[in-house]
Amino acid sequence: MKLFTPLKGPACRAVIATLAVLCLDGQLVFAAGEEAGGGWRPMYDRIMLCVNFLILVFILVKLLKNPLKNFFKSQRQTIIDEIDRLEKEKAATEAALLEVENRVTAGDAQVQAIRKRLASEGETIKQKIIENAKQQSEYMLAAARKNINNHFLEAKKTFQAELIDMAINEASGKLSSAIDIKDHQRLINQFLSDLAVTRQ
Repeated sequence: MKLFTPLKGPACRAVIATLAVLCLDGQLVFAAGEEAGGGWRPMYDRIMLCVNFLILVFILVKLLKNPLKNFFKSQRQTIIDEIDRLEKEKAATEAALLEVENRVTAGDAQVQAIRKRLASEGETIKQKIIENAKQQSEYMLAAARKNINNHFLEAKKTFQAELIDMAINEASGKLSSAIDIKDHQRLINQFLSDLAVTRQ
């Protein structure tokens, strides 16, 4: 296991930039210290502070590099998984919506078919009712005609019977007044003689 690994990429550039700033800052501090006559101690403290800071940055980079990378990688994977889940939910929702739309369309077609069937059945029932009404009215008219004919025949028979009775009464009245006793006796004798002839 390596204790130190060479820095690469952004970390290397950050360390180089920090060293450059420290060197520039150290030269400025050193020049200012000599001009002020303060000696080398303030510059040494300043350099050691920067070195300690660089060591801290190096240790933090070394210690936190993999955990941070793993953390960001896991977060990235979590985000990818969440995006995949949302995409699947979106696809499932779109499929469900399409299925609902298809069902609605099929339901509309079924409703239209039911309406047409009900209209056709209603028209058929209407025609049957009209036909039944016509047949019933024809039957009632035929029955009424038959009743009228029967009443007419009965009235005719009654009228004829009354006419016959009136004619018989009239004839009997006329005969009784027209036939005297001699004619009456002659008719009786004729009847008796005819009866005797028929017996022989």
